[in-house]
Amino acid sequence: MAFQVRPPWLLLLHFIAVIFILPAMASLPAPPSPPATVFDDNYVVAYGGDGYHMINQGTEIRLTMDRSSGAGFRSKLAYGSGFFHMRIKVPAGYTAGVVTAYYVASEPERDVQDEVDFEFLGDTDGNPTTLQTNVFVNGHGDREQRLRLWFDPAADFHDYAILWNPSHLVMFVDGTPVRVLKNLTSRGPEYEFPAKPMRA
Repeated sequence: MAFQVRPPWLLLLHFIAVIFILPAMASLPAPPSPPATVFDDNYVVAYGGDGYHMINQGTEIRLTMDRSSGAGFRSKLAYGSGFFHMRIKVPAGYTAGVVTAYYVASEPERDVQDEVDFEFLGDTDGNPTTLQTNVFVNGHGDREQRLRLWFDPAADFHDYAILWNPSHLVMFVDGTPVRVLKNLTSRGPEYEFPAKPMRA
C-alpha cells in the first residue's frame, strides 16, 4: 500500500474554507418554526358548544360537562390512516353513567361505520375508572376489551394514541401498546379490519 502525500496548498485551502465558511454558516438565521396550529384550523364543535373552551391561544381545548350534557368535537378531514394522539384527564369522583370517549370513526351510513374507541367507564364508589377499547368494522362491534389502568386517569393527563394503517391497528396508553389488531382480511371475510376513511 503506497502512502500518498497531499500537496500543502490543498491543506491551506481546507483551512481557509473552515475559517471563512463556518462562521458564515453560523450567522445564517435558523429555519423558521412551523406556525402554531390553532384548534379551529383542524376541528369543529360537534355538540355542546357551552362546554367547549379554548385555552393557550387556541392550541388546546377543554371540554366540560354539567349534570345533563357534555361536549365533543371532530376533525374537519377524514383520514385513510394515521397516528391520532390525545392527552386526556377524565372527570374525578363518582362518575357512574359517565363515559368519556376518544375515537376515530367513519361517516355514519346506515349502521355500517368503522370506528376505533377509547372509552373511560365512570367511577363508582371504590371502583376505579375502567378503560374499554372497541373496534367496529362495517357496523359490527362486540370486540370490547376492558383494562384496569396502572394509574388513576382522573389524577393527571395521560397520553392515548391510535396508530392505524393498512397493516395494523395499535392502541397506546402513555406509549405502551394495550391493544394490537393485525389486518388479516386476506385470510377470509371473517377477518374484519377498519378500512373506511375516519375522522378523529
